Amino acid sequence: MPHKRTGRIADTAAMNAFGTAPDVYPTGLYLRISGEEAAKGEKLNNQRDLLLSFVKTKTELKIVDIYSDNGETGTNFDRPEWNRLMEDVKKKRISCIVVKDLSRFGRNYIETGNYLEMVFPVLKVRFIAVNDNYDSEQLESSALQPLDTMIKGIVNEAYAKDISRKIFTAKEIQRKNGLYYGNVPPYGYCKDPADPHHLIVNQETAPTVRQIFQWKLEGMGNFQIARLLNESNIAAPMRYQFLAGAVKAPRYENSIWQGVTVKVILSNRTYTGDLAMGKKRKNLSKNLTKIKNIPYEDWIITENTHEAIISREIFFEVQRICMQELEKNRASRYCHSDIDSPDDIFAGLVYSGNTGLKMYRTRNYYEKHGMKYRYTTISQRDADYSKCSIISIKEEQIQETLVCLLKKQMELALELKSTLERLKVRFSPHNPYIRLLLEFYEGDFLSKDLLHRLVDKIYVYDSKTLEVVFKYRDEIEPILKFRESGVLQ
Repeated sequence: MPHKRTGRIADTAAMNAFGTAPDVYPTGLYLRISGEEAAKGEKLNNQRDLLLSFVKTKTELKIVDIYSDNGETGTNFDRPEWNRLMEDVKKKRISCIVVKDLSRFGRNYIETGNYLEMVFPVLKVRFIAVNDNYDSEQLESSALQPLDTMIKGIVNEAYAKDISRKIFTAKEIQRKNGLYYGNVPPYGYCKDPADPHHLIVNQETAPTVRQIFQWKLEGMGNFQIARLLNESNIAAPMRYQFLAGAVKAPRYENSIWQGVTVKVILSNRTYTGDLAMGKKRKNLSKNLTKIKNIPYEDWIITENTHEAIISREIFFEVQRICMQELEKNRASRYCHSDIDSPDDIFAGLVYSGNTGLKMYRTRNYYEKHGMKYRYTTISQRDADYSKCSIISIKEEQIQETLVCLLKKQMELALELKSTLERLKVRFSPHNPYIRLLLEFYEGDFLSKDLLHRLVDKIYVYDSKTLEVVFKYRDEIEPILKFRESGVLQ
């Protein structure tokens, strides 16, 4: 049995949070078009105008905000503006949601039904789908409305899968005909102004691609190549696209060359004049709701579709070199995989002094020196590592610096031992900072537990200099000032 709504009385608490009368609903208008609809020229303005006109006829609806998801699929609810709308609902900023129709709300029957039958009633949210004549406040007026809604949901989901199947089939035909349909062309190419499905050489960036392949033939590693490109002030691919206006996301403004960027270019067969498509797939008609990587043997490769930047001979020679490097790295990792790493005592403490991004520990095995550990800024785990300059420092250097600093502070405390009684309120042995220093002094060992109780953060700068921020700064500074002036602060 569907949940019955108690109308405006049930929404009194939500309304009072806004200081408005119980018969007024703070309303959010939700708009959505999919990527395919946007490509066809459909606009959000049409939905907005319809909803604004509807709300004008409802005196109890007061618009608080408009939420617009442009280019977002309706087959799941992980959409930026929808998530923002739900946050406002939880904060009781919104108590009524108005959409054009149920298909704008969502095309997944199960999730849509869950919101209508469970989520919205619990949150005391009124939901209106204008073109479907659906109003959750009026459910009791029509026993058939829930059934009608369920049928519409099933139809919408089937429609989404049918559209996906048709798009997938159309793109399959494009792939086999050697037509390029990507949004951003590979670095070194641009779209032909006369035919957006044809690639032409970008004379500005193609020389960099040739140089990358040449450096690889000469035996350079990917990170070494990336460093040379950064030092030459050559804009990385996504920064180049950002500066050209092809992409708008601010995170690309300061992106830099990285080893993985070089690796992607070196492995892209497009540079030989061939079009390799179908590397990833998302097909709702086969219930593949997530993007799936397709094996190389199943790629669709069409030869001689555009001008080459790299000869096939050079490309396949580079592939052979890259494969040798990969096998060597795998063998090295396998050979030394049984070597256990010591506990990472600095985990969560080390940051880049330049950007504030967290640094992570990596390890490398050297025949002469054995396993060595370093902390580096370059990691795919960073939320935004595009702004991060390459900083790397040996773990032993951090440890030596910390031990030296702590010993100096311990020596300072011992030097002032004769005055501790005079300062017993703040510097007695029961003082937490003094107690931790004594623990380090007596054990002469920097344990992870002790380190995390003493240190807040460790900043590493380009020059390999360290800045250590201690947790007991209020305890340290008076000691230093007393030593210098002899005056208790």
